[in-house]
Amino acid sequence: MSQAFLIFSVSPANQANAMAVRRVAGGNIDNTLPAAPTAMTAVSSGDVPMLIVYDSSVDTAQGYTLDAGSTELTPAASFKIGTGWDIIEPYLDSGVPSLMCYRSSDGTFAFFRLVLPLAAPVTFSSAPTPGTTRGYTTVKPFVTAKGIAFLAYNQVNGSVAIYSSGPAKSPPTRAWSHQWARGWTRFALFQFGGETFFLKINVVKLNVNIDHVCDALSSGTIEVGTNLQLESALDLTLVEPFTLPNGDPHFITYKPDGTTTVNRFNGNCLGWTQLAAWNSRAGAAHIVPFRLGADMFVLVS
Repeated sequence: MSQAFLIFSVSPANQANAMAVRRVAGGNIDNTLPAAPTAMTAVSSGDVPMLIVYDSSVDTAQGYTLDAGSTELTPAASFKIGTGWDIIEPYLDSGVPSLMCYRSSDGTFAFFRLVLPLAAPVTFSSAPTPGTTRGYTTVKPFVTAKGIAFLAYNQVNGSVAIYSSGPAKSPPTRAWSHQWARGWTRFALFQFGGETFFLKINVVKLNVNIDHVCDALSSGTIEVGTNLQLESALDLTLVEPFTLPNGDPHFITYKPDGTTTVNRFNGNCLGWTQLAAWNSRAGAAHIVPFRLGADMFVLVS
């Protein structure tokens, strides 16, 4: 089944605290996956982004060359990563585009470097309790001074952990674990000054936080701002971060009726400024920010 998509350019407007949004392309992604696949994300090395589309019922993730002027996205590469993954997230492994894959039922992680021919992944899981890797609903990689790490959280029981990457071809290790409240979701990780922060929304008891990941991963995270005011927070189904070429961190929000906003994080990490709002398309399951050179774009599908 082909998937409809729209691409919008996002660029600074000719006035303060505003972004100009313009539709630049629309069409269909030509593949045999369901109309709403498990995951859709973008990986890039330098200024060449690739859209990755994956459905858990199919063992192959399909890569597409991203071009802001395309009216069709056609396959560019295929990566046989296996079936059953619930979450896939992109990251760079020593500059090489890579995917972190996670399956909730048995807590297995797999780390693939997206270089053909595709090598066997590094895998990791931890079944004993406490410390089980099962049941995570959010898994997000981020960059530290010592390499890649990732934050993992279980929305049902509130357990959270940070894992740090090991040497090349070695599985990660658990650096920190803790117990949070249940119900956090819509995580958006971003950086200021080389430090990692993240926005998160609690949908059990309405709350919007910005937290900071400590330099020493064993110290975990620190709450920077809480009870922050984010418009329609409980109605948002998608929240995605992106960074402009000048380093300014932003995030996109999306509601099922198609209402889409672009927001810039404030430097004090105690809020944000809405820069644009528009109706992209109703019923989208995925929003994928990507960069072509110095220009920023958003794919909605």
